[in-house]
Amino acid sequence: MKLVDTGKRRWGRKIYRVEETFHYIYNSRFCTMDVMVPRDFLTDLASIPWPLHHILPADGPWKYAAVVHDRLCESDCSRFLTDAVFRHKMQEDDVKLRWLLYYGVRTYWVLC
Repeated sequence: MKLVDTGKRRWGRKIYRVEETFHYIYNSRFCTMDVMVPRDFLTDLASIPWPLHHILPADGPWKYAAVVHDRLCESDCSRFLTDAVFRHKMQEDDVKLRWLLYYGVRTYWVLC
């Protein structure tokens, strides 16, 4: 997946555009799902609160999982499954802080 900085910002976060259509196949013991991220899809990558940007940059090793998560957030997929796919993609990408990021999105969902 190739991402391009659009030079725009939303809520202080950089906006990136997906250069070409990307498919992510999520397999679990409960379901298989093809997540299609279309060309020109806009994302802010990981929506990390600004005080933590120096520790957890939005474009860290979790950026591809964040794009898939953003795409699912715009679909009719349940938030629980959306967050599970996010965690699973980070596991496949061997993201060391996946549990911290996963519980961050789960906490955000509960609070908002």
